[in-house]
Amino acid sequence: MGCILGRDPCGDPANREARVRYPVGRYQMVDREVKNGFVYFYSVTAFDSTGLNQTKLELSGRRAAVEADAVVPQASVGTGRNVWVVPNPYRVDNDYTYENGGWEGRLRSWTENNRLVKFIHLPEGEWTIRVFSLAGDQITTIENKEGMSGYSPLRGEIEWDLLSQSNRALASGVYVFTVESKVGTQIGKFVLIR
Repeated sequence: MGCILGRDPCGDPANREARVRYPVGRYQMVDREVKNGFVYFYSVTAFDSTGLNQTKLELSGRRAAVEADAVVPQASVGTGRNVWVVPNPYRVDNDYTYENGGWEGRLRSWTENNRLVKFIHLPEGEWTIRVFSLAGDQITTIENKEGMSGYSPLRGEIEWDLLSQSNRALASGVYVFTVESKVGTQIGKFVLIR
């Protein structure tokens, strides 16, 4: 029970009000539309008012985010068999560059030959990714070797250029991948649409 700001005397029960106090963390917002590597700003503003008529006082928080509040979503190292391929499906008729709201991050240097997908949530330590056609033909093998181009051990992700071991572009279809690591073998699928 507390006094209502601007109303006297505080001892009068009509000038007192009970308020519920919620713990920090009661409310949350989850943005499921973020893209790896993009910078996002969020601002949560609370409003309240107290008093009546001429003594009414409105209270509010900050209405804008500042640069220090920037959030850059990134994949994290996985702890189990939860590797994903993103985007899935990969549509060749889509422009995935940052300029067009995509995620490949190639900016103006992007060409048709720069297409890629990412395997994310890779486990720590040694792992091997193998990609197969539905017919069982092995398309490529990717291993985590020290100094490997495109591999980020802190984020647990690796880029793949959608080219076979013989440097040929993949056809439309469903592809199967396996990830072998110390946590076991995971099998997954992704789709390429041309």
